[in-house]
Amino acid sequence: MTKTPPSYVGQLMLGAARIRAEAEFSNGQRPTAWELNKAAELEGRVRDPLPERYDKKGAGSELVPHGRDGIPLGDFRDTIQKPDYVGAAASRNRLDLAHEAGALELAVDTADTIEAENSLEKMLAHQLAVVHQSSMRLTGQLNRQIERMNVICPDQHHAANAEAARTTNAIARLMQTFQQGVTTLHRLRSGGQQTVTVQHVNVGSGGQAVVAGAVGPGGGQLKRTGGDSEK
Repeated sequence: MTKTPPSYVGQLMLGAARIRAEAEFSNGQRPTAWELNKAAELEGRVRDPLPERYDKKGAGSELVPHGRDGIPLGDFRDTIQKPDYVGAAASRNRLDLAHEAGALELAVDTADTIEAENSLEKMLAHQLAVVHQSSMRLTGQLNRQIERMNVICPDQHHAANAEAARTTNAIARLMQTFQQGVTTLHRLRSGGQQTVTVQHVNVGSGGQAVVAGAVGPGGGQLKRTGGDSEK
């Protein structure tokens, strides 16, 4: 397999890391001031903001190539708040990976639907799209396997049933993974906070019980006196 060469941004980042590593470990000495400055210069170049003329939104909250002016990494429409060149390269990489998975349009639409606000949410959106596509394709494959049982010989039914069962299990795992991804996205956006309800029961004169619930995220409070309830 041919290894994909690093992008221009990747080359700068690797160059900076190589300078630091060689200076620190090759001679057993700490990097010199010149070497540190050179590494910092390379790292700083990939953190430069994109030019203003590329400050436009594109599909899927990603940076997409446009034009033919030959700019290697600035040739993007900006969909992140003032991205640097690392963000631009990462955005292009996400789109390339989604394309290789055969789910580019679905991934972009999913990111748009959830209004992904950062790289992590975009990656989750793309994963959800790929998992959904795979589960749907396997479901179609399962339907064809079931239809095939009507025309195959009876002595082949056992093997066909086993194959259909494996496909069904794979579909179930994919759908469970999709649901876990949605839950992960929700936790990510809510900061992992959970609502805990605390109730206090007070018994007054005459045996009346007053149950007061803690205020939840919706701001409502439940108070029950005797057999009546009031919100």
